[in-house]
Amino acid sequence: MIETKMIREQYKDDYIELQKQWRKHSKELFLVGKLVYWAYWVSKYAEKCKDVEERQHLFSLKNKAMLLLAKSKHTQIRKYVPEVNKKLCRQHYKIMKSKHRNICWFLDAYKQDLLECESCQMGEEQYYNLYSLAIIDNLEKEKKKLLYIFYNPYLLLSEQFPVLEELKSVKHFNGKEYGTIRASGKGTVDLDLEDGFSVKLIVKKFNQNYEELREYFSA
Repeated sequence: MIETKMIREQYKDDYIELQKQWRKHSKELFLVGKLVYWAYWVSKYAEKCKDVEERQHLFSLKNKAMLLLAKSKHTQIRKYVPEVNKKLCRQHYKIMKSKHRNICWFLDAYKQDLLECESCQMGEEQYYNLYSLAIIDNLEKEKKKLLYIFYNPYLLLSEQFPVLEELKSVKHFNGKEYGTIRASGKGTVDLDLEDGFSVKLIVKKFNQNYEELREYFSA
């Protein structure tokens, strides 16, 4: 209990310091930073959530955040298009799950098998294409600093986001999201973040900061 309290206090202190850093840049980055911070927590909890209904709700909040964040000048949208991007057949999906590796690793490692599989070739087109949404602090090219990266399925956001042909490909992709959680600026891709905040608090903070940014863009 004491350790959990210490972890929570450290996260709180880091969050306060991050807000100070964002505010120095601009009001927009301050508002964007706050929303994306809580959206990152939402995404991490969604990935490890076992309850189907709650998991869907958390992912819907993440999608909602990405659509709003896309309006910011601090946002960079790119694409990830694997060579094999049709939905896997049931057999290959089971093999992938048995490997306990992320989908991008499997698509690359088993590329030849998947291309030769008649069932996989009948799968839904562009199923594994992704949109990448990055948040960058400084707009000056030589001083840009990456703060966050989110990924979402192309098929989920294709009607709201730019067409793939208009976007650059991601420079590097390992299947993991990235977020600046520590004030030191060190990012994390760890799915097992310590439980510093309750889901209830995360959702509450998310909703508050979503409304603040939405009002800013509506002004």
